[in-house]
Amino acid sequence: MSSTCPSKEWMDADTLSEKYLLGVASFLQFTKQKLGGDDWYCCPCKKCLNKKKNNLNVISEHLVSEGIDLSYRTWFNHGEPLRRSRPNVRTPISSSPSSNHNKGSSPRISDLFWETLGRVEPNDIDACLNDPIQENDTILPDGLLDSPVDANYERKLEDAMKPLYPSCEGQHTKLSATIELLSMKARYNCPEALFTQLFQFIKNILPKENNLPESLYCAKEMVKPFRMSYDIIDACPNDCILYWRENADKESCPKCNENRWKSVESTKAIGKRLPQKKLRYFPIKERLKRLYNVPWIAENMIWHDNSIVSDTSMGHPKDSTFWVNMNKEWPEFASEKRNVRLGLATDGFNPFGMSNSYSCWPVMVVLYNLPPSLCMTKEFTLLTMLILGPHGPGHNIDVYLQPLIAELSDLWSGCVIYDSYTKTNFTMKAMLMWCIHDFPAYAHLSGCRTAGRYGCPVCGEGTDATWLKHGKKFAYLGHRRFLPESHPFRSQKTQFNGNEEHRKAPKRLTGSDILRKMETIHTEFGKVTGQKRKRATKVNSECSKRSIFFNLPYWKVLPLRHNVDVMHVEKNIAENFFATTMDTKGKSKDHLQARKDLKAMNIKRKLWPTEENEKKTYPKASFSLSLLEKELICKTLSKLKVPIGYSGNWKHKVCLQDFQLKGLKSHDYHILIQGLLPVFLMYGFKKEKPLQAAIRQLGNFFKVLCSKVINRAELSHMQKCIVETLCVFETYFPPSFFVSMTHVVIHLAEEAQLCGPVRYRWMYQFERMMRTYKRYGRNKTFLEGSIAEQYILEEAMRHCMEYIPNDKGKSYNRVGRTYIENEDECPYPFNANGKAYRLSGLQYEQARKWVLKQSPVNAEWEEKYHAYLQDHKFTARRVKGTQQKLKTLNYIPWLRKQLEKEEMTHFKRLVNGPDFDALAYKAYAVNGYIFYTADAELNSSTQNSGVSMNAVTSFRSSAKDKNLVEEEVTYYGIVKQILELNYYDFRQSVFYCDWVRIEDKVNGCVVDPETNLIFVNFGRFRRNSSDDDEPFIHASEATQVFYCKDETRDDWHLVLESPKRLSHDVDAYQDPFTFEETTFNSSLSTSMLAGNLEHDKD
Repeated sequence: MSSTCPSKEWMDADTLSEKYLLGVASFLQFTKQKLGGDDWYCCPCKKCLNKKKNNLNVISEHLVSEGIDLSYRTWFNHGEPLRRSRPNVRTPISSSPSSNHNKGSSPRISDLFWETLGRVEPNDIDACLNDPIQENDTILPDGLLDSPVDANYERKLEDAMKPLYPSCEGQHTKLSATIELLSMKARYNCPEALFTQLFQFIKNILPKENNLPESLYCAKEMVKPFRMSYDIIDACPNDCILYWRENADKESCPKCNENRWKSVESTKAIGKRLPQKKLRYFPIKERLKRLYNVPWIAENMIWHDNSIVSDTSMGHPKDSTFWVNMNKEWPEFASEKRNVRLGLATDGFNPFGMSNSYSCWPVMVVLYNLPPSLCMTKEFTLLTMLILGPHGPGHNIDVYLQPLIAELSDLWSGCVIYDSYTKTNFTMKAMLMWCIHDFPAYAHLSGCRTAGRYGCPVCGEGTDATWLKHGKKFAYLGHRRFLPESHPFRSQKTQFNGNEEHRKAPKRLTGSDILRKMETIHTEFGKVTGQKRKRATKVNSECSKRSIFFNLPYWKVLPLRHNVDVMHVEKNIAENFFATTMDTKGKSKDHLQARKDLKAMNIKRKLWPTEENEKKTYPKASFSLSLLEKELICKTLSKLKVPIGYSGNWKHKVCLQDFQLKGLKSHDYHILIQGLLPVFLMYGFKKEKPLQAAIRQLGNFFKVLCSKVINRAELSHMQKCIVETLCVFETYFPPSFFVSMTHVVIHLAEEAQLCGPVRYRWMYQFERMMRTYKRYGRNKTFLEGSIAEQYILEEAMRHCMEYIPNDKGKSYNRVGRTYIENEDECPYPFNANGKAYRLSGLQYEQARKWVLKQSPVNAEWEEKYHAYLQDHKFTARRVKGTQQKLKTLNYIPWLRKQLEKEEMTHFKRLVNGPDFDALAYKAYAVNGYIFYTADAELNSSTQNSGVSMNAVTSFRSSAKDKNLVEEEVTYYGIVKQILELNYYDFRQSVFYCDWVRIEDKVNGCVVDPETNLIFVNFGRFRRNSSDDDEPFIHASEATQVFYCKDETRDDWHLVLESPKRLSHDVDAYQDPFTFEETTFNSSLSTSMLAGNLEHDKD
């Protein structure tokens, strides 16, 4: 059977003629031959315009009744290869030929038409013809490559490429100006009324014969071809079914008999029927095709295959055991490096704030092929589904996921797309790696329970759940099961639940095991009002339904399918801990009912409630902070200044009336438990050493777990330590403290070991995206429609801006504080100009000596100078202390004399010294930090002047010791000036700092031996009054810290670490793990715990 494309003359014939009807039949037959005919395809009728999909029978009816779209001359949606020649259209843009899309070239705006419509450049035709995929495809009919472009397309292109006005010079055309203006509207979410007036105002101030669109509506119509469509699928208002595929033509729900359409008042004229509920679906396949149409994106999509995989560290999911195992399981999928690996995330949000009860559920997808600097960004987070409110889908979310699962199944089979980077066609496949969601959504998507007796979806039937009689809830204990069999905690009774622990830890079930359990469960979807839901036939099971994700052919093989969201786990355990230790009303887990449960369980007798004067009271627990401790903590936090971008202002999060923390969000708890926990340890828990150690270890655990790069060897050690930590918590806190979110902490290290860094698997990015979608919804009456339209507009404009070169000749890219664009050190902001500064004589000598001393060439010359001094005997050198002074004073003049006749080199410039005229900056970005001078932030609410530096120092261990000992120590100080020294041939950036006397272990720098907290005394800075002092350091040597005032001692400050920002050098293929790797320092000693857990022994 021939698969040659049939003649298209019938398209211009009358729709009632025999020629047209035979042409429709030949079109449908061609589609069957090419695509199979069993799926749903784009309908090319004049009404649908390839934006809606139907089966071939419906398409046939539409083509006969509505006629075919005459501009659809290449049937690329129905199996015809996209090979057309470029029309000869004049454009005012003078640049290199646009057919060259290799790295370093900028596409022209005219290319936008070609790539949007899927056409292939003339220079790429040979490559396509040689593609093995195309060789097995349809044989091209004679003359196709020379066929003329349809007049409608050529007319649109010529109109778009008109100059903005007749005398316009440069690259501005009607289309480019419209795209740039609409891009501003999309990026900043400007109101439509404002932009309508803006278009009219700009058009009025331009020359009269300008071609700018007259209104926002006209501008949107111009860019309409570049907007990607989305499908609107009607749904049952009770979430029973989608009116999709086999149910597409039904008028009511076959399960609940609810009408599909909204009721219309009899007094109103009959118009278009409106469905009661809609699902908006944004196809993934077309969006992936568009990404591969941009060369630099297509290049980055193979980053995962080009970068080096570390054997010791994980900085990206590609380094994980999960990724490696999947490559081994499906070698054919792994062999094509352009195949896409996806992650899915969903959650509900309320677009009305607190004024209304509403839940809208977006479903998003991220691409794990991309490098760290792009992977989780807004630009590459694809919205795939928007589920209408006002109530969340809950258990019935599987009904709405049907189109997504169907498309993911198709993507696993593969589809042919064009790669603009390599200029070849290839069969792209995609695989969903895992799902990301909060804990309630975990139950909805996975089909596993997250509450009740089986509240841990990882432990499953092995969940240790204890019903609290007075608390009316389950407590999840039994963490000693995860300890080694010989651990001393297992044999202790009174400190725990009164029994020894000899059980083994439950094992994580595989996908096949879970699927077998789910196959026995029958679930009816839908929520019929007035009736109770029919429960599953098997109630006593950890599964509640069969998850729709198991329809994917590879889902049951995946080692992990649903992630425990670290963001919400961290927030919940931090909120419980701080509320319980600070006795926050309404949130504390230590209350009268909790104490009654202790008595009922016959444990922790010292905490049992007592009755006095017919009123029940309970004694203060050892984990509770005193009023003075809470006051010191709150005062310290209220005065704390943190680096830019680290967190919000803590002054607004502390209540000094009742000494409580108020209004904290998830990120605030994230900062508290990882960065500011030392503030609590500075004042509290000093009498309870095991608890103090366990608290510190909990903070270290989350800090390492959430770091950008995780060490593989430390993950197993982290797992052991967090088990001990939870066991210590069991000895102190009441069982009510151990909710399911507290228990699942024990599984986080295991999941990190399997899947890699947490930052690619938590909800922070998606919560920010939902905030963006909330801003999109300006029209509250048609909320989801407003969000969808704004999303596809921004999506289209982001793509179009790739064809609008900026001043630097590069396409539009997002710039922000999250990523430092410059790989090297630079002033901040990046275009800041320094002020002229004249170095003093003392500063000149200090800076000159330090910069010279740090040169690697200098060490060799110092050895030569030392030999020179040994060869020349001076009586003055025998005087105590004189020899070292002479060496310092005479070294540079001697060195200049040695280099006098040599050519000018980098080292010789250092010896000659810098110019006295330097440049001074207020801020500087280096090593992933942003530094400010102390004077520049006097009135600021942030603190960015703290600095530390590691250096090797020689010192004597005691006054009597004559031998010098070398040791690497950390210096702490404050940046006073940021200077750029001029060495004529090059410039050198240095920091002028005040350094604390760290050698003074009593009054200068003190390390707490129990908590390892570092305190420095700002009243004991080093002198900067002589040439021998060293206040300068290279900017590249600086590491940022910030300081927290100790309210109990004058001038003393607690040293806190500042996190690094990401820079694009983390994407480097050759060295991807130099960014940040946090080391796990365990402060919890098993022997110490075994000997000291006697606080509640009866």
